[in-house]
Amino acid sequence: GGIFNTISFPKLKAGRFYQFALSATVNKISFEVLEEADLNSAFSNSKVKELDFPGLKKITNANSMCKGCKYLTNINLNSLETAIRLTFDKSFEGCTSLSTISFPSLTNVENDVFGTTDDNLAFKNCTALTEIHFRADIETAIKAMYGFNNNFGATNATIYFDL
Repeated sequence: GGIFNTISFPKLKAGRFYQFALSATVNKISFEVLEEADLNSAFSNSKVKELDFPGLKKITNANSMCKGCKYLTNINLNSLETAIRLTFDKSFEGCTSLSTISFPSLTNVENDVFGTTDDNLAFKNCTALTEIHFRADIETAIKAMYGFNNNFGATNATIYFDL
């Protein structure tokens, strides 16, 4: 229980965070220098409001990373460059407070980064998600992915190639 303003990991450069169980409400979790991580189910069903990964360049697995995080309003993945196949399976499923997400540095993407079936799409049941932003130079790759035509599960979203 309880409420935490910020939980910070100022020196962690790499890691695996499987089921990083949080029962408390956390306004912000920050990984200031994290560069590479396995975030499989890391924050699923937690009461985190903001996740900050300002230096994260590569995610090896983010399956169900924030699944069921209904309080999540913001996630900073601004440095993310590489996402391999199935990286974001169900990652944000049920994040009903998330309204926008951006990938301004994402250039190295494999096919099916955001899911391979309707059941495992990255943004399934993200009812408040209205904007998904990508770089213009990966538009062809993103449009060729499974789930693009239904916004990777975010039925109320528009996908922009404006970064």
